[in-house]
Amino acid sequence: MSYRVAMPPYVLLVPTPDGERSALLDRAGRLLRAPDLLTVWAYDEDGAGNWTAVAQALDGRWGYLDAAGRWLVEPTLLAAQRMSPDGLARFRAESGWGFVDRTGRVVVEPVHDAVGGFYEGLASVEDGGRVRFVDTTGATAIEGPFAQVGAFSGGLASARWVPDGPIGFVDRSGATVIGPTFDRVRPFSADGAAAPARTGKYWGLIDRSGGWLIEPRFPTLNAFNEDGLAYFAEPYPKSSNPQPQGYLDSAGKVVATGDRHLAEEMACGLARTSPLPGLGFVGRSAIKGPFTWATDFHRSGAAIVLRGDEWGVLRADGEYLPSGMREPASDWDGMVIGYGHGQGIAPFLSWDASWVYLDTHARPVARYEVADGRARLTGPDGGELWASGPDGGEFRRLTPDLALGPEEMRDSREDVVAAAERMLAAEPVPYRPCSLVFGGWRDPMDLDFHPDYDDGDEVTWLGGIVVLASDHVNDEASSTYPFLEDQYEEVFRGLFADWDRRLVERFGPPTGEYAPLACGLPDGCRVWTFDAGKLVLEWHRDTGDGNFENQIWLAWVTGTEPSRSGGEE
Repeated sequence: MSYRVAMPPYVLLVPTPDGERSALLDRAGRLLRAPDLLTVWAYDEDGAGNWTAVAQALDGRWGYLDAAGRWLVEPTLLAAQRMSPDGLARFRAESGWGFVDRTGRVVVEPVHDAVGGFYEGLASVEDGGRVRFVDTTGATAIEGPFAQVGAFSGGLASARWVPDGPIGFVDRSGATVIGPTFDRVRPFSADGAAAPARTGKYWGLIDRSGGWLIEPRFPTLNAFNEDGLAYFAEPYPKSSNPQPQGYLDSAGKVVATGDRHLAEEMACGLARTSPLPGLGFVGRSAIKGPFTWATDFHRSGAAIVLRGDEWGVLRADGEYLPSGMREPASDWDGMVIGYGHGQGIAPFLSWDASWVYLDTHARPVARYEVADGRARLTGPDGGELWASGPDGGEFRRLTPDLALGPEEMRDSREDVVAAAERMLAAEPVPYRPCSLVFGGWRDPMDLDFHPDYDDGDEVTWLGGIVVLASDHVNDEASSTYPFLEDQYEEVFRGLFADWDRRLVERFGPPTGEYAPLACGLPDGCRVWTFDAGKLVLEWHRDTGDGNFENQIWLAWVTGTEPSRSGGEE
């Protein structure tokens, strides 16, 4: 039975108690595979509607799937790579490396120590330190001898004849076209017109004779991409201006420029950048935005963007489509999944705590929801596609990672006035507020919380404390999502104002005194004075090494002077 289709199946990333799993859904909305795969790589097509994908089974072994989600090659392999443009893929079995075609037929037996991908009908193989090129039958096409070779592109392949020696280029007959001259090279462009090459510290662009189209001057010059463009970075200027970066074509013409925010990856001819007044995309065409944040484009033709406070889908033609969702879904590491995994769909977190998978036109394709510890997938009409069984474990409720609101920031569910009255009536106890950036989360009542965090500036108070709200964003998340700091500040400002209002209604206006609980200046500090001590509402922000935090404390401070240097009273 043939499974030739115009488009590959969608890949649905599904959270489970055992980690993320992948399911397959065809373009008509039929479930091809339940979420029983660890990984599914992007599908590759041969031009005749035959699609093949590398996939990893639950036991960690690899195989190849067809467009119906069936195994072309059973998952018995130690490793597998995607199909090259020639329709062959390299794989590793117990006996070594070999190649399969799109039907799953082994065309080169797995007997080699190492192999490169097939490009322009030839691939490199290595056996016992001997490097050569073979054709699609496994027969030797270029003997060498070589110490190292690259893939063919534009009719030429790079080669080293001596280990760690200079690099040149050979043609398909094995003849040396460009002698060993360069320290490093990238492949020739698809049209064969130019290749990046480096001598010494800098990269330049060479033609097919090895002559310089652009003399070496770039600290960075990447390989030509599918759009025929190569990313470059100029040397840092002596002035304070940003380092010039951009993309050039195989003739050496600069077709797009940017600064340090310009992405080195491009798809659909567009690369993400962030010139003032906001983020946009540049390339052979441009989409100016402005956007607050965006993923890179995926070859399916879409990117996820944040415009103001609204998440949406941006198409390569510049059309913006609002998603109507709370935020794009994130993986277990907190990174936005986007369109790169799903082969034309991306999961978004809806306002009702479900994942809705949107296609590149922002149309819902499927929904994943969790209730009472069980999960299910449904189609856009609500029809059930899959449901977890009773032995599938406890599925967790979906929560936001980016668009956190007041409810997600709260640590205590106790009413703020009730908490104040409870502490006022309780026996005073020692406590120590802690910076999340420098100390890590802890119970303020635990005074022996971190053996490495005792710099002599810690303060132990006597009274009581409640952590009303807190959040800590690490340096990786803050650099990836720079909008979070302003967004979280707005949320905490609203929480502080609400609790301040509630306490004023109960205890009257604050006295105007200033009694910060932690080192540094608080962003908000309100103090109510009583005969036995002070009630303090404090909003504390801190930053360090790219991390930032927000905390709101409600504390009761008796008349006892605080103790410094970390000791208990």
